[in-house]
Amino acid sequence: MPLTSERARVKRLAEGGDGDPFGFLGMHRKPEGGLVVRAFRPKAESLELIDARTGIGAGFLRWVHPDGVFLLELPPGEPFAYRLREYDGVATFEFEGSVPLRKRA
Repeated sequence: MPLTSERARVKRLAEGGDGDPFGFLGMHRKPEGGLVVRAFRPKAESLELIDARTGIGAGFLRWVHPDGVFLLELPPGEPFAYRLREYDGVATFEFEGSVPLRKRA
């Protein structure tokens, strides 16, 4: 069964073979509409997306690769500043995310 480009990229990222991880990780617009947030947190059991403006949870990222790749799809809207709340089974902590949208030449 051939891998989709998304699954292939997740696999490359987890194996350390992605040449542009920050072009893939973080919050990005999806070509078909909506937003997607991806994170690589190898020790996390779960990740929650927190809107940095409001402090309100926007959803939990789902685990998409056993080495710690997580993903959350969001409806259409403008990218926003966010934090990720990580649960690792021992402690809970938050860290700042960014909006790494770039115009490509």
